[in-house]
Amino acid sequence: MRIGVGLYGVNGHQIQHDLEGHPDAELVATAAFDQAWLTDAQQGDRTIRHYETLGELPQDDRVQLVSLWSPRRRDQAEESIPCLEAGKHVYAEKPCAMTEEDLDAIRGAVERTGMQFHEMAGTALEQPCLAMRKLVQSGILGTVVQAFAQKSYPYHDDRPQDEEADDGLLMHAGVHAPDSVHVATTLSSCPSSDTMFPERQALQAETDNTAPTAWLLGEDSCPSRPP
Repeated sequence: MRIGVGLYGVNGHQIQHDLEGHPDAELVATAAFDQAWLTDAQQGDRTIRHYETLGELPQDDRVQLVSLWSPRRRDQAEESIPCLEAGKHVYAEKPCAMTEEDLDAIRGAVERTGMQFHEMAGTALEQPCLAMRKLVQSGILGTVVQAFAQKSYPYHDDRPQDEEADDGLLMHAGVHAPDSVHVATTLSSCPSSDTMFPERQALQAETDNTAPTAWLLGEDSCPSRPP
């Protein structure tokens, strides 16, 4: 049985090309989506339904997962929640939320509904990240105690000048660091705080009290691990 996927928006790396000929998933509907972005085969497929608004997409019984690429990134967290509450899994462009409050709201919806929510992280299934993950899991490196991640995006005039629309280059690049660390090490990053890790906060103060710190923890130990 193939998973029925609905696409919303094109503000990011939508997955219509990945769905063509996919053995386990198929495109069944779109919303607020320029059909010119579809492949030739998808444009000719009369079984794919096309809607004007996101609100119509979760009402389609064939849609099991919504691929959410909101026209305004600021609205993406708010638009994720009705999809989850309608019983649809959600795959969202990064960053999936622009504030901690929005992220908490998504997590609450996941807990209430039991639906799955994932931020875009296709690199987990690609090289070299996949090989790095297998290497870490093999144990040959021992316990991972430090990880370094770097990401950059070129600036050009075609980039949106409104960060509400595209979250801005700083946030867009910054979200890659914790994602890359998690993919490669299977660990999650947790911000240091006096209440969570007082002994580690003291060590931070002794070394460099101006530098932000994120501690690497297993997923069962991280109180702020995202969904």
